[in-house]
Amino acid sequence: MNKINNKNRSAFNFALSGLVALASLMFFGVASVVEPALVASFSPLVLMIGVLIVAIAGSVMANMRGNVPVQLIGFALIPIAFGFISSPWLAKVDNSILYEAGILTLLALGVMMVASALFPEFFKKIVGLLVVALIGLILVSVVSIFFLDIDMTIIHIISMVIFMGFLGYDLVLSREVEPTFSNAIALSSSIFIDLLNIFMDLVQILGDD
Repeated sequence: MNKINNKNRSAFNFALSGLVALASLMFFGVASVVEPALVASFSPLVLMIGVLIVAIAGSVMANMRGNVPVQLIGFALIPIAFGFISSPWLAKVDNSILYEAGILTLLALGVMMVASALFPEFFKKIVGLLVVALIGLILVSVVSIFFLDIDMTIIHIISMVIFMGFLGYDLVLSREVEPTFSNAIALSSSIFIDLLNIFMDLVQILGDD
């Protein structure tokens, strides 16, 4: 019985890792193929709202456990939406910064894998606080754009810490949920979003140096 469970868990971890890697490839693939001028032709407000709707719909669909086809569609919508809107931004970033941010993101993943294994209860306890902190950070960011002059580097550092917390929590879940392909799809979407936000925050921080 233990051998079967271990086999299932190994297959689950393989599927989870593969899906996160696939989502990353889709993100960079879309961002590199889409012309920045095409994205710039849209109204920024309309573009932001549209991408947000698609990303939220994708997240909801990816979490419809038990309905794998719908989950896979939702899983694909997330990196496609973020890749589309990120095309102009990534086109302006130096490749050396992207490379360095990518290495640091992988390092952050390694650190959180160890931390989540050592302190699983800690991440379960702080997830509510992380949600509140993220909402507060979004509100502060919006206000700062229109009314205040806040150093965005600080915003990106706080954002990175918050998403590292979410990453730790999702990694804890990956060890505790039933090792099914449906759960792998749902968790891979969440982990991809965590890693993408960490990566983008790192790019901004490194670009400001």
